[in-house]
Amino acid sequence: MLPSCMKGHGAWVTVCTLVILTIQNTFLSNLKLGSSAAQDSRNENMFSNIQDESTSNTTVMAPQDSAVTSLKRARRVGKTSNLMAHWRAVESTKENPLIVDPYAARLAGSEFLDRDVKKDGFKIDFMAVRTKIFDSFLEDMVQNEGIEQLVIIGAGQDSRAFRLKGLAKEGVRVFELDFPHVLEDKRALLLDDPEDPMSLPPTVCERIEVPVDLAADDWDSRLVHQGYDPSQRSAWIIEGVTGYISEDANKELFQRILDRSPTGSHVLATFIGVDSRMARGVHKFQTDTPAGFLRGLGFDAEMSDISKYAKKLGRGRGNLRRYLGYLVVSASKPAVLWQLNKKNRP
Repeated sequence: MLPSCMKGHGAWVTVCTLVILTIQNTFLSNLKLGSSAAQDSRNENMFSNIQDESTSNTTVMAPQDSAVTSLKRARRVGKTSNLMAHWRAVESTKENPLIVDPYAARLAGSEFLDRDVKKDGFKIDFMAVRTKIFDSFLEDMVQNEGIEQLVIIGAGQDSRAFRLKGLAKEGVRVFELDFPHVLEDKRALLLDDPEDPMSLPPTVCERIEVPVDLAADDWDSRLVHQGYDPSQRSAWIIEGVTGYISEDANKELFQRILDRSPTGSHVLATFIGVDSRMARGVHKFQTDTPAGFLRGLGFDAEMSDISKYAKKLGRGRGNLRRYLGYLVVSASKPAVLWQLNKKNRP
């Protein structure tokens, strides 16, 4: 089910976009998703849970030294997600915003305060449209599908567990996966009182941090260790990730999600088309048929170009061609997986 929200600038912008995409590529280009063979027992004692006493809805998993990735690489990822938060903050101040993120300005930090908003116009619109799509998806999953487990791959400066009121339902849990240092920086930026590590703002649902280096960690086993229940239906979101990892790595990523999710679970993900203007040569995996790609793995899937969302939401502004080829795919684990291969049975 697609979410309910479906229902020109010069050379400077191009260069800026290339820089941003290159930074993201540095984070994700080495993503290696190994076998999902059962390693739960080996990882069981790698982490200890730390419960924030003043914000009982936030749980932090403390990684051992071996699980902490390169600080330099983590900081690059964090800067990219800070910029995305800056664009959400600018959108939130508009007269008729598509999304309102009261925490975005905090999460952006101070580095981008002097950026030229006019030159970022398209990117701000794009981020607002994409955020609106994924907000609507998660709210639909909780309110209409009855799903209580939400998993965010590459959470960065995502604030949905703090701001998205549609998630305010008993039993709902949001698992945020990202580099340890990215999650630590996020916590520091969110503090109401920088001197008080317990002063995180309240969340609308239970929020669980899962600090992992996806390039090295058995992340799905660690997700289970932190409380994710593979027997309960779940919803997964993957924003701006698939283009930065290889086709094989994407297959492994989605196969793990399929293996860790029961029937009736859902995924919303973005993909870069072959001729997309957003690709600019820095992406490792591009496809014009991502729905078919996921069907080949065992999902039911449907696809839409984000330009359709932008037009419907009033954010085309003569730039619809710049949206073309950025694809959004809604997928689910079908009721009878065996039936997908009926024609190939011996």
